[in-house]
Amino acid sequence: MPKTKKQRRYEVIQRQINRLEDRCQGLQHTSSRFAQIRVAVFIGGFLLSLIAFYSLALVLGAVLAVVTIILFSGVVVIHRRVDRALQRYWNWQDIKRAHCARMLLDWEHIPAPPEYDIDANHPFEIDLNLTGSRSLHHLMDTATSFEGSGRLREWLLASDPDPARVTLRQQAIDLLTMRTRFRDRLALQARLVGTGRRLRGNQVQEWFAEHPATGSLRQPLGLAALLSAATIVLLLLSLSAGLPPLFLFTFTLYGLNWGRQWQPISELLENARSLYYAVDRLRGIFLQLENERDPVLEPLLAIYQHQRPSRDLAQVTRILAASSLQGNPILWLFVNLAIPWDLFFAYQLNRSKRRLADRIPAWLDAWYELEALGSLANFAYLNPAYRFPTVTDENAPHFRATQLGHPLIPDDQRVTNDFALDQIGAIVIITGSNMSGKSTFLRTIGVNLVLAYAGAPVNAAQFMTTCFRLYTSMKISDSLSDGISYFYAEVKRLKRLLGACQDADAQPVFFMIDEIFRGTNNRERLIGSRAYIQALVGADCMGLVATHDLELVQLAELFEAITNYHFREDVSDGRMVFDYRLRPGPCPTTNALQIMAIEGLPVELHES
Repeated sequence: MPKTKKQRRYEVIQRQINRLEDRCQGLQHTSSRFAQIRVAVFIGGFLLSLIAFYSLALVLGAVLAVVTIILFSGVVVIHRRVDRALQRYWNWQDIKRAHCARMLLDWEHIPAPPEYDIDANHPFEIDLNLTGSRSLHHLMDTATSFEGSGRLREWLLASDPDPARVTLRQQAIDLLTMRTRFRDRLALQARLVGTGRRLRGNQVQEWFAEHPATGSLRQPLGLAALLSAATIVLLLLSLSAGLPPLFLFTFTLYGLNWGRQWQPISELLENARSLYYAVDRLRGIFLQLENERDPVLEPLLAIYQHQRPSRDLAQVTRILAASSLQGNPILWLFVNLAIPWDLFFAYQLNRSKRRLADRIPAWLDAWYELEALGSLANFAYLNPAYRFPTVTDENAPHFRATQLGHPLIPDDQRVTNDFALDQIGAIVIITGSNMSGKSTFLRTIGVNLVLAYAGAPVNAAQFMTTCFRLYTSMKISDSLSDGISYFYAEVKRLKRLLGACQDADAQPVFFMIDEIFRGTNNRERLIGSRAYIQALVGADCMGLVATHDLELVQLAELFEAITNYHFREDVSDGRMVFDYRLRPGPCPTTNALQIMAIEGLPVELHES
């Protein structure tokens, strides 16, 4: 059997991982050798210098000591370069392994997404398994920033799809899909600088935007510089020409001026230093984007290549590095007693913040957009059989898909189906046995609509749809804290869904309802279900209702807009066997009693 394109792509990534592993082993061996050389140079040079000094060959001893220091420093520099290269290849391996894990749905080895609060009132977030652990967002998210991950999540949860926006994203994703090296290098750069955690760009943006408590430092700095210079000159004149110690007067004034500014300046620099690694990480990422020379990506990178933000951030990181003398309190004290070191760099820092405060948001926003697009492009690359859908704003709402599958089901277990709805008010009632695939099919349609509206490729051979507002009622749960029962929670959700369907000024609704009114008794469930489905028939919507209530299939005889489909099962060697194929018509069988009997529970089987 010939290999699929996805299998061949997986093997390519595996070969890349193997090459990286070989490179890592070679660099580890080289690093160990340099560690030994460092020890040998240090001990050998120290002993030779000591022997020379002991033999009173002082000049020779001094020369040997200098040579030892130079050699040792050179070996250290080379060793660090080797270790940095080793770190780079290790991280690159991790990125490639995560790609393989995403292809196999190996959740344990896919990096965990950030934790977000889940909105229980969102029309489809919980029911379609879009966020959280082992979700669609978890599978797709390759962003290295918290906000880039959040933007991808926003796209998946958007409830107002726009065909123009979908088309633009599809075009950008198409440009990025085969640029695997670009995406990997960008992710690698973000990993190499910093702690490995997701960068929170909003913290950097807020820091640049905040007004410093120091106010204007121009005059205090000018006065401090003047008093510092006068103190140094007067001190030198006092020591060399016997001038009276007038420097004590200017030094006292310098100290008073510095003392007035010390507290706000200290807080400013301390807060800034806490963001040093984040700013330096951004600088490296922006530099990577500036240096990309692929003309195809130019529209996505224009803001970086025209404005060169890495230069501005490099200046900020130099200021932050220079202001870090407080790590050595003694040196910091002596330097600031002599010259207004902290005052000067606080002044420079405030100038840079004011100059960049209006530019940082645009740079960060473009990066978040690129990260979210990169996540979707990586998803497209790892699933080459997926296809970009056709999303339109035609006046005749429709949904058509062939070979539609669920992207969160492994390839070797996934069963695909064809499905179409072509008119407003159309409702499909799906019946079938337990575990036959009804709920999964509803989620398959919902997840692929979410992907389509986000601009991503879908798990289908063909996929055409107009824009709908998605609404679901599947994973209803009670709330002990709010005193809401399961049934009441379902009623509230179905009320919101019906209200949305009756809003003629908005986009039509595409709904998916699983086991309607399951929280009440059979008689009331059937009465309520019939009334609710009849109300949907005349509303601005289309969708599916999955149910165990076979009595509901009779509604298709009363309303042309209602159609019956079903999933079926067989019993083979005492086991239930499902093929998960969608078939027209109502389900001819049920399996609850059969399952109970197979598992050895007491069952009264009555022949009809």
